[in-house]
Parts: sequence; C-alpha cells; structure tokens
Amino acid sequence: MEKLGLPYGTLLLVDRSVKPNIDQFALLRHEGIFLCRLMVNRNGKIVFTNGNTEIIPIADETEVFGAVTSYIQIF
Repeated sequence: MEKLGLPYGTLLLVDRSVKPNIDQFALLRHEGIFLCRLMVNRNGKIVFTNGNTEIIPIADETEVFGAVTSYIQIF
C-alpha cells in the first residue's frame, strides 16, 4: 500500500455506511484477514489491489466493510 500513498502505521477512518467507489480505498475481509485495498476496474471486473501485484477479486469469501473516508499518517 506504500506505492499508493498509505505507509505502514497509517490510521484509517472507515465509514461502514458508505460503499466504496472505483479508485477509492476500502476495508475488506478476505479469507478471515482484514485488509485495506484500492478498488479498481480491471477488464470490466471490480477487484482490489495493494498497488503491487496482488489482485483480490470479489468472491464469496470477500466481505467489503466500508469506504476509507480519511486517514492520518503518523511520522
């Protein structure tokens, strides 16, 4: 996520009442692990990426909790 501007230790404010849009950060649970990922459109399919090579498609084991509305970077 550092390539996308969110270094390790960044505090996230997540609004569960807001559905994330394309090119917006989202909090999701994938295979039991909470992740913050960027929601993107790849070849007509919505997937989540960490900015490197990891791509997570929306599947039965993926639950989107909400959209990241703000973040605080601690130096």
